[in-house]
Amino acid sequence: MWKKRNFFIGILGIFMLAKGWAQSERFSVMTYNIRLDIASDGVNRWDNRKTPLLHQINTIHPDVLGVQEALPHQMTELHKGMPGYQKVGVGREENYTGEASGLFIKTSRFIIKDSGTFWLSRTPEKISRGWDAACNRVCSFVRLEDRRNGKQCWVFNTHWDHVGEQARTESLALILTQIAVRNPTNEPVILMGDFNTTPEHPRLKLLENDWVNTFAALNPGSTLGTFNGFRTDTPNNYIDYIWISHQDFIIHSSEIRTEKPNHQWLSDHYPVLSVVEIKP
Repeated sequence: MWKKRNFFIGILGIFMLAKGWAQSERFSVMTYNIRLDIASDGVNRWDNRKTPLLHQINTIHPDVLGVQEALPHQMTELHKGMPGYQKVGVGREENYTGEASGLFIKTSRFIIKDSGTFWLSRTPEKISRGWDAACNRVCSFVRLEDRRNGKQCWVFNTHWDHVGEQARTESLALILTQIAVRNPTNEPVILMGDFNTTPEHPRLKLLENDWVNTFAALNPGSTLGTFNGFRTDTPNNYIDYIWISHQDFIIHSSEIRTEKPNHQWLSDHYPVLSVVEIKP
């Protein structure tokens, strides 16, 4: 009787250990257009939003966070308010001022093996504007090694132009080229950010051939969007994405975070949060 009981206890222990190990392979990724600091936002200006926004981020505590529209002082304030993260990314204008598509990496989970920023233009290696874009645009990236299992992956974070149609199409082509050049061994890749493009557009339909939209994969038919414009709790304008390279990941969850603590807007975009795992 005791032998049988101990046998089942042992099996249960192995099961629980395996379950815990499987969960430890997972990591969370969040993309968040935090809205630049601009006085004309009035009650929704950065000074009124940054404390609850930081509280939201620190409550979620993502392993990888990509932000868009972050001015240098916003990047600094986020970094100071998020203990345990390393920041990557520079502003898109001369002397690296202006908005960044920055990344914050949880150092207890990942080692940064490579990082950088390139411009979405015909001359990506230098500060520049591309095609019919209204603004300089950038993509920042990191190559990560998971401290738990040694697995490696790349993360690219970007913000496409809000005006230039050609610029958005060319930006996608450029980013895919940059990924191919920097990642010749085809390690898993996460591509995220504000694409200023809704899901039905042909450029994103083309992207679906080799990439998976984490939110759409687990929420088929959802009409919830990400751009609220400081106006609507249930937007239908979906323009913020977390894409993963096809067949490289398991998606455990994906959601748009719509919380408004004390009825305070945290940004004019809602963040997208996904929990993923690199396949064995």
